[in-house]
Amino acid sequence: MENEIDNNGKTQTGKIILYTLLVLFAAGSIGLYFTMEDEKDQLVEKSTQLEEELQLRDSAYNEIIDIMYGVETKIEKIKDRENIITDVTSRDFNQSDKDRMIKDCLLYTSPSPRD
Repeated sequence: MENEIDNNGKTQTGKIILYTLLVLFAAGSIGLYFTMEDEKDQLVEKSTQLEEELQLRDSAYNEIIDIMYGVETKIEKIKDRENIITDVTSRDFNQSDKDRMIKDCLLYTSPSPRD
């Protein structure tokens, strides 16, 4: 009978240890879950921030491309006007040619609305 009590005590102790381990495992799992949720939230926030930065850089890049296109267009206009002057100087001037050259020169020397 004493042996039976000893075995019962060991069985009870074993069960208590098993339940304690299960409770600790469950608590650890719950704690890990919440820790992972916090980390997930932080990663989502960082991802959103990086996307916003990328959009700003894309916007700045597109703005630079637009400016470069505008500059290229203006350079082409300047080249065309220089060719007009070259073409006109190789022949006789008439009043229309003189007026056009004066107008073109004024375009170069007049302040732009941005000045």
